Amino acid sequence: MLIHPARERHVHLTNAKWAIAAKEAWSGSLGAPAHDPDRKEAIAAFKKAYDEFATTDSTLPDFDLIVDWLPRALRGSTIIEFNTRGTPKTPEINWRNAEGWILVGGQAVDRGFTVDSLSITYMPRGVGVGNADTI
Repeated sequence: MLIHPARERHVHLTNAKWAIAAKEAWSGSLGAPAHDPDRKEAIAAFKKAYDEFATTDSTLPDFDLIVDWLPRALRGSTIIEFNTRGTPKTPEINWRNAEGWILVGGQAVDRGFTVDSLSITYMPRGVGVGNADTI
């Protein structure tokens, strides 16, 4: 996953912290007993996203199988702030060091940067100056 919120590094840090907090919350909720309200709420949120995605792909595995794999997927995912904060150049990524990656960055992940096996890009933007061609 690529999160490209803005060019400013402080925004990258904020978004990386949000992603880490979400991952930790989901991991905690999914690791709770089946009757736990936080677990039920997390599974309901994932089910809603699954149902929406299922309208575009009829080959998805059964949702219950996905729920069983979610804790492992979360444990195997690494979230990094991908920019030059405190270093002379952006870090090099060995894609084999994690099962999944969430990169949060700006200019370093701009045009021409390739993310191995990229499945989703999230580009939150403000309204800008209000032009029709502005996200």
